[in-house]
Amino acid sequence: MRHRNDAVRAVVVWLLAVFLTAPVVAQAQGEAAVSPEEGRTYGTSAITWHTVGAWAFTGFTAGDSARFAANPLGSRYCAGAACSFNTNVLLPDGARLRAMGIHGCLSTGSIAVQLLRFPLPEGSPVALGSFTITPLGVCRNAFADLAQETIDNFNFTYHLQVVVNGTDEHVRFSAARVGYFLQVSPAPAVATFNDVPTGHPFFPFIQAMVAAGISGGCSVSPPLYCPDNFVTRGQMAVFISRALGLHFSLNPLGYQ
Repeated sequence: MRHRNDAVRAVVVWLLAVFLTAPVVAQAQGEAAVSPEEGRTYGTSAITWHTVGAWAFTGFTAGDSARFAANPLGSRYCAGAACSFNTNVLLPDGARLRAMGIHGCLSTGSIAVQLLRFPLPEGSPVALGSFTITPLGVCRNAFADLAQETIDNFNFTYHLQVVVNGTDEHVRFSAARVGYFLQVSPAPAVATFNDVPTGHPFFPFIQAMVAAGISGGCSVSPPLYCPDNFVTRGQMAVFISRALGLHFSLNPLGYQ
């Protein structure tokens, strides 16, 4: 019993240490309490961040381009007059938007950022979210909510616009971010397998795996999936390799 209590106390101390030393993310007005440290590449329950460096942005107009300047640390700013920066962002089709953020340094002026959705063919943009950060005298991250819609790269393009209201490197930014959740595609109206009808609890997930080429059925005639069968190690290898698109090749140095 004493050893178990010691183990519990050790875990509690570790959790407190992690909590107390975790980075604090400054918040802009109306922003979400979301941090890039939560990001990961796979899974539908955690946010993933797409980061765009400041040097990927171009001038929104010819006049803006003429006023571009670069800080030695990799930030961009406007020289002589305020200007706007713009870049397109390619996000995973079917992902759900969650938040956006920016890393800025400013002791005067302000920095505004917004995510725009443009229809295809060309049409008027729609703002999916925007916010402004004002002087704090420090460099910081700020985040804000976005309209939680599903990314549709077939019918739309997505662009980040950063407006720098400043005339020198005292008002600059180094990166902008868009956060999203991966999600499973909606299930079709008609079932593929006789033993996985539309009302089956695993129907949308099985259909997604089949549509993605990750898994197939256990019988062609009649079409069956055998959802209650055990999975062998060999079948598991097929599922994971296809899902991740695993590939390796040897180079002259022997690295994989």
